[in-house]
Amino acid sequence: MIKYAKEETIKMINISLATIPPGSSAVDLSKVIFEFSMKEDYPPSYKALLYLKREALDLF
Repeated sequence: MIKYAKEETIKMINISLATIPPGSSAVDLSKVIFEFSMKEDYPPSYKALLYLKREALDLF
């Protein structure tokens, strides 16, 4: 699940990078990434965090 979250985050960054013109600032990229992540119900990192919490609860 952690690898999946990592891969999905990288994919989200690459998709966002492809939508802005070359030479754009990092601020522009961060805006696009933020907008992209807001369209999703749950970001990949949140899903991974929930998975880890469930695993920890099962151990205790």
